[in-house]
Amino acid sequence: MKLLSALRAHPVVGYLTARPSNDLIKAARQTITEAWWSEDLQYFAVYVSELVEQEIGQGHPEAAARRLAITADIKNLRITEEAQKIAEQLILTQAVPAKSEEDALHIGIAAANGIDFGSCWIPG
Repeated sequence: MKLLSALRAHPVVGYLTARPSNDLIKAARQTITEAWWSEDLQYFAVYVSELVEQEIGQGHPEAAARRLAITADIKNLRITEEAQKIAEQLILTQAVPAKSEEDALHIGIAAANGIDFGSCWIPG
Protein backbone atom coordinates (compact mmCIF):
# COMPACT_ATOMS: atom_id res chain seq x y z
CA MET A 1 0.00 0.00 0.00
CA LYS A 2 1.37 3.41 -0.94
CA LEU A 3 1.39 5.99 1.82
CA LEU A 4 2.23 9.59 1.11
CA SER A 5 3.65 10.84 4.35
CA ALA A 6 3.15 14.24 2.94
CA LEU A 7 -0.31 15.69 2.91
CA ARG A 8 0.85 18.51 5.10
CA ALA A 9 3.43 16.14 6.54
CA HIS A 10 5.63 18.78 7.98
CA PRO A 11 3.74 18.54 11.31
CA VAL A 12 4.51 14.79 11.32
CA VAL A 13 8.20 15.41 10.73
CA GLY A 14 8.09 18.31 13.17
CA TYR A 15 6.72 16.10 15.94
CA LEU A 16 9.48 13.57 15.27
CA THR A 17 12.27 16.12 15.56
CA ALA A 18 10.97 18.59 18.15
CA ARG A 19 11.99 18.77 21.78
CA PRO A 20 9.43 17.10 24.06
CA SER A 21 6.51 19.47 24.53
CA ASN A 22 5.01 20.59 27.83
CA ASP A 23 1.67 21.07 26.03
CA LEU A 24 -0.44 17.97 26.72
CA ILE A 25 -1.94 17.73 23.22
CA LYS A 26 1.39 18.28 21.46
CA ALA A 27 3.12 15.79 23.77
CA ALA A 28 0.46 13.18 22.97
CA ARG A 29 0.86 13.82 19.25
CA GLN A 30 4.63 13.48 19.59
CA THR A 31 4.24 10.14 21.37
CA ILE A 32 1.72 8.81 18.84
CA THR A 33 3.83 9.99 15.90
CA GLU A 34 7.02 8.47 17.29
CA ALA A 35 5.26 5.13 17.93
CA TRP A 36 3.73 5.08 14.45
CA TRP A 37 7.05 5.99 12.83
CA SER A 38 9.05 3.34 14.69
CA GLU A 39 6.45 0.53 14.73
CA ASP A 40 4.17 0.89 11.71
CA LEU A 41 6.10 2.70 9.00
CA GLN A 42 7.61 -0.61 7.86
CA TYR A 43 4.21 -1.74 6.56
CA PHE A 44 3.97 0.98 3.93
CA ALA A 45 5.74 2.23 0.83
CA VAL A 46 6.38 5.76 2.06
CA TYR A 47 6.86 8.84 -0.09
CA VAL A 48 7.40 12.50 0.62
CA SER A 49 6.59 15.25 -1.84
CA GLU A 50 8.88 17.94 -3.17
CA LEU A 51 6.46 20.44 -1.63
CA VAL A 52 6.92 18.94 1.83
CA GLU A 53 10.70 18.96 1.38
CA GLN A 54 10.46 22.69 0.66
CA GLU A 55 8.26 23.26 3.73
CA ILE A 56 10.40 21.31 6.19
CA GLY A 57 13.56 22.97 4.88
CA GLN A 58 12.36 26.35 6.12
CA GLY A 59 12.87 27.91 9.52
CA HIS A 60 15.78 27.62 11.93
CA PRO A 61 18.71 26.01 10.06
CA GLU A 62 19.47 23.36 12.70
CA ALA A 63 15.81 22.39 13.08
CA ALA A 64 15.38 22.30 9.30
CA ALA A 65 18.43 20.04 8.99
CA ARG A 66 16.93 17.60 11.56
CA ARG A 67 13.62 17.56 9.69
CA LEU A 68 15.30 17.01 6.32
CA ALA A 69 17.42 14.19 7.77
CA ILE A 70 14.23 12.31 8.73
CA THR A 71 13.09 12.26 5.09
CA ALA A 72 16.51 11.80 3.47
CA ASP A 73 15.96 8.12 2.63
CA ILE A 74 12.31 8.46 1.61
CA LYS A 75 11.44 8.53 -2.08
CA ASN A 76 10.62 12.06 -3.20
CA LEU A 77 7.67 12.84 -5.48
CA ARG A 78 8.09 15.84 -7.78
CA ILE A 79 5.58 18.56 -8.53
CA THR A 80 4.55 17.60 -12.05
CA GLU A 81 2.33 19.27 -14.62
CA GLU A 82 -0.27 16.56 -13.98
CA ALA A 83 -0.20 17.26 -10.22
CA GLN A 84 -0.63 20.98 -10.88
CA LYS A 85 -3.58 20.34 -13.22
CA ILE A 86 -5.28 18.16 -10.62
CA ALA A 87 -4.73 20.85 -7.99
CA GLU A 88 -6.20 23.50 -10.30
CA GLN A 89 -9.28 21.33 -10.90
CA LEU A 90 -9.74 20.82 -7.17
CA ILE A 91 -9.79 24.59 -6.69
CA LEU A 92 -11.98 25.27 -9.76
CA THR A 93 -14.59 22.72 -8.67
CA GLN A 94 -14.39 23.99 -5.07
CA ALA A 95 -13.46 20.53 -3.81
CA VAL A 96 -10.68 22.41 -2.00
CA PRO A 97 -11.15 26.05 -0.93
CA ALA A 98 -9.32 28.63 -3.05
CA LYS A 99 -7.36 29.76 0.02
CA SER A 100 -5.92 26.23 0.35
CA GLU A 101 -3.86 26.05 -2.85
CA GLU A 102 -0.98 24.22 -1.14
CA ASP A 103 -3.35 21.57 0.19
CA ALA A 104 -4.75 21.11 -3.32
CA LEU A 105 -1.21 20.67 -4.63
CA HIS A 106 -0.45 18.06 -1.94
CA ILE A 107 -3.56 16.16 -3.06
CA GLY A 108 -2.62 16.63 -6.72
CA ILE A 109 0.84 15.17 -6.14
CA ALA A 110 -0.67 12.19 -4.32
CA ALA A 111 -3.30 11.59 -7.02
CA ALA A 112 -0.82 11.92 -9.89
CA ASN A 113 1.37 9.26 -8.26
CA GLY A 114 -1.34 6.75 -7.32
CA ILE A 115 -0.88 7.26 -3.59
CA ASP A 116 -3.51 5.38 -1.58
CA PHE A 117 -3.69 7.74 1.38
CA GLY A 118 -1.76 10.39 3.25
CA SER A 119 -0.69 10.90 6.82
CA CYS A 120 -0.88 14.24 8.53
CA TRP A 121 -1.60 16.07 11.72
CA ILE A 122 -4.01 18.92 11.22
CA PRO A 123 -2.81 21.73 13.50
CA GLY A 124 -5.43 22.97 15.88
